[in-house]
Amino acid sequence: MRVRSVMVGAIALGVALSTSGCAMKDSLDARFTPAPTKVTIEATVAAADASVDGEITKGFPDTVPMWPGAKVSASKTTKTPQGKSYSAVLTTRDPYTDVLAGVGEGLRQCDWKVEVTDASSSESTVSILMISDGEAEGIVTISQAPDKPVRIEYIITPKS
Repeated sequence: MRVRSVMVGAIALGVALSTSGCAMKDSLDARFTPAPTKVTIEATVAAADASVDGEITKGFPDTVPMWPGAKVSASKTTKTPQGKSYSAVLTTRDPYTDVLAGVGEGLRQCDWKVEVTDASSSESTVSILMISDGEAEGIVTISQAPDKPVRIEYIITPKS
C-alpha cells in the first residue's frame, strides 16, 4: 500500500510539473540553484593597482601588474649602469594556469609587450615572460614545483 501511495504522489507531482509549464521549473531552479558568483577583473587578471600581502620596494614601476592577494617574499632595488633595476618575488596558492593567463593579460592591458616561453621540466612548471614597454624591459618568471605555491618573480630594468 505504501509503494502505491508513493507512486501516486510521484505521478501527481509529474502531472503538476508538466501542466504548470516553466513557472514551476523556474521556481524549482531558483530554489535549488546557488546565487551566481560575482567575478571581477581584479580576481582573474593581474592589475597595476592590485593589493598584495607585503611591501614592494619604493620606486618599483607602477605600470607592472601584480597578482591580487599574492604574498611578497622579497623585493629590492639594485643600481645598474642604466639606472635602477627592481625585483620582486611573490607567491600565491591560486592555480598556475590562472596566474600565467592573468599576469600575461594584465601586462598586455598595461601596454607591455609580452613574449611567453615554456621552460618547464620534469621537476617544475615554468613560464618565462619577456616584457617591454617604452621605458623598461624585464623578465617575469612564473613557476610551480609539485605541492608548492605558485612563484612569480619580476626583474624590471630601464631600457638602455
